[in-house]
Amino acid sequence: MTTTTKKRRFVFPDDGSAARSPAERKLEDVFTRFEPELLGTLQHLLGNPDDARDALQEGFVRCWKKRDAVDEIANLRAWVFRVAYNVGLDLLKSGWRRRRKAVAVEELEPAARDGEPEERALERERLAALRDAIRRLEGKEKDVFLLRQNGALTYEQIAQATGLPVGTVKTAMRRALAKLRTADEISALRVAERSDERDQNESGAESETTEKDRENAAADGDGTSAANGRNAAETER
Repeated sequence: MTTTTKKRRFVFPDDGSAARSPAERKLEDVFTRFEPELLGTLQHLLGNPDDARDALQEGFVRCWKKRDAVDEIANLRAWVFRVAYNVGLDLLKSGWRRRRKAVAVEELEPAARDGEPEERALERERLAALRDAIRRLEGKEKDVFLLRQNGALTYEQIAQATGLPVGTVKTAMRRALAKLRTADEISALRVAERSDERDQNESGAESETTEKDRENAAADGDGTSAANGRNAAETER
């Protein structure tokens, strides 16, 4: 009888064979649970998924080295995001980046499936536009927004992680939200316009079909009348 080993998402600093303590399992669970948000934050910061993955692994290693203090940390999620974010900043400052091509919005969005309802496809398009708007935020605005939304950090924690005054952090967050709100309204308007255009095209096609049906019916009626006239004339003869 064979047993299967659970594939680990992160490379451990040790050999990975030792039994894990409750604190170590808690730390691994947090990284695993919030991996998508962590990668998204780092990818926005660094510009490509490969550097984001490397930064996340390095962030895991840094946290692992302090695993004995995990039980004393009140907000483990915020701590993990702050450590990972600082790793990303260190990579930016050191110039250690492969500078791979940034992933396009289309690559972040799953491909549309055949037969997918139009409403769902339009909503996916709106979300893609919103994510693109996030990438186009200015540096401080984007960093603050991602740490606040993805990492659930307080303004004080963001200030500590970024080195910005708390007032600047709050201002950056307000500006980011205002820009994203406008972008969302614009994308929602475009979606509504496209939906309306689709409805008009469908309505026009139906009207054209109805008109052709009436023309065909009239032609059939004229043919029937002519045939009846010929039949009546033959009967009289």
